[in-house]
Amino acid sequence: MSRSHGWRTSGSPHSKTIAFIIVGAVTFGASCGTNPVTTWSAEARSSDSTWVATARNLQWSGPGNAYDGTSVEVKHARLPSTEVLFFSHQGPRMRLTMQWDTPTHLQVAYGPLPGDSVSLDYEVVKTGGITISVQRLPSPSSR
Repeated sequence: MSRSHGWRTSGSPHSKTIAFIIVGAVTFGASCGTNPVTTWSAEARSSDSTWVATARNLQWSGPGNAYDGTSVEVKHARLPSTEVLFFSHQGPRMRLTMQWDTPTHLQVAYGPLPGDSVSLDYEVVKTGGITISVQRLPSPSSR
């Protein structure tokens, strides 16, 4: 009995099409960067060194999923880190400063660079006994 019917026949147009679709899907999936690249980072330690705030600009890339964002996390000396702020922006960087006013109060100021916009998408105002205050900086003039 011969196997000359349907798409299972080696070399048939259907098997080549299916193989092409599978290879294309795997290639596309591999190129859609699911792990972001850190393009910038900064750190601020509380005066008693109990807490550390870390900001990172993250960049995802790939066909149809290019995205830039900035994450701010706080970490206690004995606890895992906790994300407290997340910003979306179009450019690879944004203006951001972090300062501990007291050992339990983190002040974050943020704003766009010229020609960009920034939105605050996620905000935690209190965690682990610390408070986080956020201030938007004025947009720079685009001269």
